[in-house]
Amino acid sequence: MSPAQSFLRSIVAFLVAVSPTVALERNASGPCSALSSALHDKVSFSNEITYQDSISSYFFQGARLSPTCIVSPTSASDVSTIIKSMNGFREDDPKSSVFAIRSGGHTPFAGAANVDGGVTIDLRAMDDVSIDANQSLVLVGAGSIWDIVYGKLQPMNLTVLGARVAGLGVGGFLTGGGISFFSPERGFACDNIVNMEVVLANGKIVNANAQEQPDLFTALKGGSNNFGIVTRFDLKTYSQGDFWGGFLFFPGSTADQQLLAFGEFMDRRFSDPYAEMFCAIGYVGATESFLVSNGMYYTKPTPNPRAFQPFTSIQPQLGNTLRISNISDFVTEAALQQAIDSRGLWVNTVFNPGRTILQDVCSLWNSTVGSLKNVSGISYFLILQRLPAVLPGNSLGLDTSESSILCLISITWSKARDDALINRVIKALIDDIEKATTSAGLFRRYKYLNYAANFQDPIGSYGVKSNANLRLVGKKYDPTGLFQTNVPGGFKLPKPNPA
Repeated sequence: MSPAQSFLRSIVAFLVAVSPTVALERNASGPCSALSSALHDKVSFSNEITYQDSISSYFFQGARLSPTCIVSPTSASDVSTIIKSMNGFREDDPKSSVFAIRSGGHTPFAGAANVDGGVTIDLRAMDDVSIDANQSLVLVGAGSIWDIVYGKLQPMNLTVLGARVAGLGVGGFLTGGGISFFSPERGFACDNIVNMEVVLANGKIVNANAQEQPDLFTALKGGSNNFGIVTRFDLKTYSQGDFWGGFLFFPGSTADQQLLAFGEFMDRRFSDPYAEMFCAIGYVGATESFLVSNGMYYTKPTPNPRAFQPFTSIQPQLGNTLRISNISDFVTEAALQQAIDSRGLWVNTVFNPGRTILQDVCSLWNSTVGSLKNVSGISYFLILQRLPAVLPGNSLGLDTSESSILCLISITWSKARDDALINRVIKALIDDIEKATTSAGLFRRYKYLNYAANFQDPIGSYGVKSNANLRLVGKKYDPTGLFQTNVPGGFKLPKPNPA
């Protein structure tokens, strides 16, 4: 044990000794006891309302685990204290020193932003949003959510590249890449970060940007929770007023027309940098019916632009909310389309456009509906969208020359008893889709981290060169592997292939 760790243990023992009543009442030991002594009411336990509110606020049922304690820092200094404490206990008690990092808590699978029996660091109190004097940058706490950010910027006719759905956290979204209404023109949301404030594995607080720690800056843009805890993002702002968008709803019988329209949307000859959309073909158990839900957004106040006319001309339509409005209105509407208090699974794959590939993929998806129809509370969608424009400077490993389709399988349901069936069916489906796209010469290895299932390897999909760089950055900034071994959730850096 190092002298610093011994000193920390002595301080912890002293604090516990002079506060036996608090330690006994809170019924904790190890890191949680140390953190409670250091950060007081910022640490909560299972019998406390703060803890219970945090757990119940995870969007998906499967994410509601039972950490020994939850720590709610309000500053980078608090996060540094937490990391130093976890390091102090790591050598002798690695099990109790596992931890998770939470921003918004919107990922469906267990363990992505929470942990059983360890420490969950809940960043949601770090939600400050401030704008610099010349309004070119907005400084956003990693625990904020995008609707708060948009609400702050909207009165000034400004925006940033953020989520398309209200309620999503800033931190996980940006370190996973991030797809925005403005991505066809300006790339992934992470490409528009100017600076990150980061707490490293040794507790040091640094800035990562193009001049300071540029290797860390690049790695964090797609590298998720593997290098440190980002406590603040400084984002580039853009002028933006109201724009056109909303949803069109159709019966499932129009699916073939939708696929033809989406194929035209992907045609480079009709490409429009202001047009962003997703085409969702689905089955809803509550109504025992198929339907199509298209979210379409044109980032100028131009009704029914050419890019979307192949969709708007399809009949019959079940509903139409297309209008000129603001970004806050659009993300709130999108959030209303999501199932509440459900279990969930997202899995994605990427492929290039081809003559019949959309029809082939939809047919494979459709063939699985029968085996899932009796699942309680099922809502099951095949969602197609265009991969963002690819810009240099991130760790995603994408080729700038190709325009590809991001295919998301999204399913929600209500009962844990159906978990095994759904995972089995969806794993087989994604394998079949990738066999079909590979056979057609259209498969791309990239997996979008923010849509990935826990059985996928999105970081590995970035490619050999990117992964080698990420491992070098990991060794440099986290030489003892704290974020690889003590943060079990999320997606870890792949091990190098043996020589």
